[in-house]
Formats: sequence, structure tokens, C-alpha cells
Amino acid sequence: MTTVPAVENYHNTYTFTTVDLQGPGTHVRKLCIVSQVTSGFELDDSPLDPSIVWTPILQSGYSTGCTDITEDSHTLIHTDPTAVYDIVVSGSSDQETYGFHGGQLKPCPPDPPPPRDCADWFAKGSRDDGIYTVDDPPFNVWCDMDPFGCGGTVIQRRTSGSLDFEREWSDYENGFGDLDGEMWLGLKNISVISSRRNHMLHILLEDWDGVTAHASYSVFSVGTEDTNYELTIDAYAGNAGDSMGPVGRYDSSGKMFTTTDRKNDDNGVFNCAEAYSGGGWWYPPGCGYAYLNGKYLRDCNPHCDPSQGVVWQTWRGAGYSLRRTLMVIRPQGWHCILHTSFSLTEPLAGPIQCILGAPEALSG
Repeated sequence: MTTVPAVENYHNTYTFTTVDLQGPGTHVRKLCIVSQVTSGFELDDSPLDPSIVWTPILQSGYSTGCTDITEDSHTLIHTDPTAVYDIVVSGSSDQETYGFHGGQLKPCPPDPPPPRDCADWFAKGSRDDGIYTVDDPPFNVWCDMDPFGCGGTVIQRRTSGSLDFEREWSDYENGFGDLDGEMWLGLKNISVISSRRNHMLHILLEDWDGVTAHASYSVFSVGTEDTNYELTIDAYAGNAGDSMGPVGRYDSSGKMFTTTDRKNDDNGVFNCAEAYSGGGWWYPPGCGYAYLNGKYLRDCNPHCDPSQGVVWQTWRGAGYSLRRTLMVIRPQGWHCILHTSFSLTEPLAGPIQCILGAPEALSG
């Protein structure tokens, strides 16, 4: 008897050819299947003979069943792509016998779901800041990983004023800038990431004296295009003051995104994006206390035009345009300690220490 060594075939289809028996007498060819399931098999595009008797293999969870086959090439398939089975093909005549073992047929391991955000990459062991691919269909993001980023997905970064944020709807929808520099990730991408699971937002700010502050919102999401990317934001914490949440004077939660060419704010004929230096934002009535996508100003602080600048009013006031900003989102439950020291020679990134655990374990 000829035996073919067992092999692992990562598919749920097996094609084999019986040996041409030359000896005299009756030629018998059999196909035997060893499987945890006894239904769903098809032989040569037809359901396997339902009269096959399946015999349990003691204490294995498997059964075996055999059927006669012709001298030919045959294809066995299981309609369930996750089925695992084994086959043995044998034949005999008065003077010859043969057999071979098809090997265990394993299903194609399903592709693991793509990482939903940088936190998934962090959970997979990635620790280097950089560009990563997330979601399906895929797109690239900047992940704030190490030493303190703990899987944050950067959605906005301003460091030098090299990138113009006075842009129209299509740019804010699709994103602009360089992921490793000044950038806006894009409303479409932010909406996708925040829809995959509950997220929180961390906003990191730096003034021109190197002083830093932060504002965190443990509830954060951005709606779909059908909602004009409506913002949901709540549960403020931090030392920069609440310039966006529903507890503050100007509530950005529930507001749609507005740009110079797409007015969605609640200010009558007045378009806040046009009035506030062209930056797109979730403007509330009165245009609000925060516009981090405003015009980048350097030499007017603290007496800049209140309708201009990169502004977080509850921290430095309406007339102060900030030097650096960073907006990072993480899944809820990824608890981090915010540190208030940034390097002035490096892009603003990574000032958050990750602690995976209960909120009460946090300190600092």
C-alpha cells in the first residue's frame, strides 16, 4: 500500500485522483471521511450520499463515513468554510491494493479584523510612534504610542503654522496635511474610528511661553456625512477649562461641522467659519470659546483679534493664539495620566502615560 504523508491544506476543498487498478477481478474504490460534522459535504458538486453510515470514533468527537467512488478525479468540498475534516482514499482488486491519506483539511483561517484604531495596534504590541493603517477600507493614521501615547489616534496637530487651515468642506471632510506634521485627519476618518467603539478625546495645548494645559472629554464621537459630522462631546476634565462641552457657556456638543463653503451653524446668516479666519469647526451659537483650526498667529498675544487665532478661551482668553495643539482620541477605558511638559524642539506628541485599569487606579 502506498501512503501519502499527512499534510495540512488550508482550504475546505480537496481534489484527488484514484489509482488506475490493472489487476483482474472486482475493483473497489472507497472514500472515507473523518469529520466532526456529518453533513454539508459535496462530492463532485453533488451532496454526499445521505445513506452513508457515520460511525463515531470513541472519545474523539469525530465520526467516519465511507462511500464507493469511481476511477477518476474527484473533488470533495464542505459547504461550511470552517469545517475541519480528513479523508482516506483506498482501492483494491484481487491482486492490488492502495490507499493514501489526504491529510487534515483545515479551513482558511479567517483574516483577523483590521485594527480599528491605534489602540488596537497598541494592544497587538506596537510601541513606536508612526503611521499605521487602520480599518477596512484601510486608511492611514498617526499613532501616538511610546512612551506615553498608549495607542492614541491623532486627529489634529498644529505646531508651526506651516499648514493653512483656511479650507473648504472637501478638505475638512477628507483630511489634509502630513500625518507626521501639521494635519487634520478628516471628518470621514474620524467618524469611522469613533463609530467602531466608544471613544474619548484628549486636547493638549501649549502657549508661547512653553506652558501647557489639557482638556479631556470622556464622551466623544463624530456622526456620519448625513449628519454633517455632528459632534457628541461630554464629561470634561482637565486644567484648560471647558471651552466645548455642554456644561460650558458655548456648547459644541450636538453641533454640525461648518466650513466657509458649507454653513451648518446656528447663527442666522452669520457663518462662523468665514468670520473666524476660515477654519472649519463645530461652531455653537455665538461661535463658541474654542476654534483650534483658526488662523495661526504669532506676534499679537494677548491682544489678537478675538475672531482670529488658534483659541481656547477658557485657558488663555479670546485674544491669545496658541502655539501648539494636539487632538488625540482613544477608546473609553484606556485610562491615561496627562503630563504637562512638552518638548519645544519636537512635534507635540506623546504626553500621556497609559494605565490600563480601573479609573480609581489613576493618580496625578
